[in-house]
Amino acid sequence: MNKLKMHIVIRPDISIEAAIIAVSHASLGTYLTFEKDEVMQNWKNNSFVKIIHKAINREQFISCRNIGPHRVFTESTLDNLEVSVGFKPMIIDSYKFKDIPLWIL
Repeated sequence: MNKLKMHIVIRPDISIEAAIIAVSHASLGTYLTFEKDEVMQNWKNNSFVKIIHKAINREQFISCRNIGPHRVFTESTLDNLEVSVGFKPMIIDSYKFKDIPLWIL
């Protein structure tokens, strides 16, 4: 059975420390952005799965926004640099994100 998954894409050129903060902000911020949505409530109550990706390059980071409903997050300590994109949970296999590698430390 496919579960709802919240995908988060981080930009490729930030430090591990900044990426960890970006992911935590994207997780909470994406939830708050879509909090009243029925799909988000289903995700919160039944799945809570988050998949973290790291874009290969800036172009991929920007173009991933075409995948679906999302919110872009900036970091004030990095001069409001866009650091992550959080996607409203989806029931999909990762084919829409297949070209964006998983973030692995």
